[in-house]
Amino acid sequence: MDFLEINKSVQTFETIENYARSDDIGNLNYEYTQETHGVERIVTDEDFWCEILRSENGGSWGIKFDLYHFALCEWIPRIPGLYWKNGSRELRKLGQHSIEFLSDDFLAFTPLGKSQIVHGGIGTLKLPPVNDFHLVSLSAGNNASSGIPTLMSPDVWEHYKLRTGDVLNLQAKWEKMEVGWAERFHSIRGIPRGYLVVLKESPIEVVYRDTPVEFHPFTVMEYSIGSSKLFDFVYATADSHVKNYRYKLENFFDEYKNRNARFGKYLLSADINEPMWEAEYDSPATLRRTNPAGRAQLELLEARIRGDIFNKKSIEIILQEITSFVDVDSLVRISTQLNIPQSHWYSPGLPLADLAAIFLDISCKRDKVEEFLEIFGDECSHKV
Repeated sequence: MDFLEINKSVQTFETIENYARSDDIGNLNYEYTQETHGVERIVTDEDFWCEILRSENGGSWGIKFDLYHFALCEWIPRIPGLYWKNGSRELRKLGQHSIEFLSDDFLAFTPLGKSQIVHGGIGTLKLPPVNDFHLVSLSAGNNASSGIPTLMSPDVWEHYKLRTGDVLNLQAKWEKMEVGWAERFHSIRGIPRGYLVVLKESPIEVVYRDTPVEFHPFTVMEYSIGSSKLFDFVYATADSHVKNYRYKLENFFDEYKNRNARFGKYLLSADINEPMWEAEYDSPATLRRTNPAGRAQLELLEARIRGDIFNKKSIEIILQEITSFVDVDSLVRISTQLNIPQSHWYSPGLPLADLAAIFLDISCKRDKVEEFLEIFGDECSHKV
């Protein structure tokens, strides 16, 4: 296992922790008379996310948006807005070069390629309704991964008989969810967790129906190569207009986990109501459950992954990378971001290799090694 494989595996911690929060959509007792802060017209996904991501305090909460010709999809981005964050486009481009095979129905990438693309914002989930409210995505580009999460009230959903592929003009308010993303991860820091809310009083028009929409069911695969245990993202691109697309997706995921003698197993389910593949944790609620000893399944899974990744050999590889790319000033910056006091690892006169070893050991003991590697990767990218 090399450093690239180690760092890629670390990214699964962010995915798993946020998956465990993904079905918590907050308080649904809305009143349309709540205070509103202006109205803005939006014609592309990028227009919307540029406005949201540059806003202070995450989000322009309470603003109404007028959306024109946005396609509805019953799949939502795994981290809405990640597709448009700085650096995501570059990750998607990197992944596109790692093609494993091409068929009539699928362009399949290697596990590394898929991991880079998912970390760059590709990947969608389908959640069941909560109190008959539907959480969907709206996208001017007909791409659920790049779209806007939108909460549709039961009155609107049934009155307009909404389904994937409907193209809408509407006005909706941007509201904050009560539960945020896992802020400890550098890669998603600053992405607010919110949704547009569409109630029965909302102006809405169905422009036309049954347009093709692209979405991307994803999961995390655990598998082995030789003596190394690895964790990778797997996703597939689906088109709602393709005949029997669900059957084809199920076959792809079933075949992919065993290709090249990987004999993998999937940890997460993408369609929470109607799973497309067998998963160890078939819903976010499963990950949040506690076992008889009182430990959360999420905690147990992360402990298992740490045990597989951060063995003695892996730590040696990480140390080699650290001493090759950073200096003491870099370690100080990382230490500040991790809230680890410099006095806990720094001793004047010690060589960089020893300081890095002490710092990494402290990070491991405080369960901060995943955050360390994310920030370290960012440090390296600024030096290249």
